[in-house]
Amino acid sequence: MDVFEEIWKTGIYDMEGPAAPAVRKEIGRSTHLCWEINGTDPLYHGEINDLIRELLPEFPEGAKMIPPFHIDMGRFMYVGKKCYINYGLSVMALGGIIIKDNVMIGPNVTILTVNHDPKKLTLIHTAPVIIKEKAWIGANVSILPGVTIGKGAVIGTGSIVNRDIPDYAIAVGNPAKVVKYVK
Repeated sequence: MDVFEEIWKTGIYDMEGPAAPAVRKEIGRSTHLCWEINGTDPLYHGEINDLIRELLPEFPEGAKMIPPFHIDMGRFMYVGKKCYINYGLSVMALGGIIIKDNVMIGPNVTILTVNHDPKKLTLIHTAPVIIKEKAWIGANVSILPGVTIGKGAVIGTGSIVNRDIPDYAIAVGNPAKVVKYVK
């Protein structure tokens, strides 16, 4: 079992523990690739997509990410087919992120899979974020660790999502609350 499997199994990462060098290495790799992507002329779509494919383990044809963005650990973020991710995405991905097919993400969205332990700040709790098919995430939304956003769900602009959102729900606010359903 590698250090990342141990983190996912326990849901805890100790910044002073044996996994720290591997975590720092992946953060360095991802940060460098984001820097390269964000500094590339936006007219060079092919070069940008090649760099994104180096950053993320899966980035299928037909998916689109608009720079600038920052992903701290690209190795743990999966993007599905025909996804559109607008500029300003900010991601902390150690807990794992799965974005399924046909998801739309607005500008300046934050996705977090980590949170510090309030009693010992060098301990980080991790939990995955899953965004299911055809979900639509509005601008300036923050998604917190451990959240699943359901199929076809819509998250309103500026919302903070701290709990699961069911399929086909429209959720808004801080914290995001379901206000109605669409189908």
